[in-house]
Amino acid sequence: QVDKALAAIDFAQGPIKPQASGAEAPGEEMLSDSHFHLTRWQETRDFPVGAPDEARVLVCAEGDGRITIGAHDTAMKRGDVVVLPAAVGAGRFHPDKSVTLFEISIPEPV
Repeated sequence: QVDKALAAIDFAQGPIKPQASGAEAPGEEMLSDSHFHLTRWQETRDFPVGAPDEARVLVCAEGDGRITIGAHDTAMKRGDVVVLPAAVGAGRFHPDKSVTLFEISIPEPV
């Protein structure tokens, strides 16, 4: 099988960068306990933020971009903190180039 695998490689092609699958990758869960959840997004493409009927806090650690929820846009840059009330729902973050964004949520009491 090793011979077949090596025969299938096009060594003249050179390095190949990873390709996105088209499926939306989730943010990286950094912490999850009974008090809050912390998700880190490190993205160059648009990604979802917020959730229906759930308050969220967004903290921009690096880069900049904008949040779009419905017809409303809110700009964010490094150091900005935005509170998304539960009534606002979900939206999308659009990085200008690349962004590191932390999304904090509070779980429902058990």
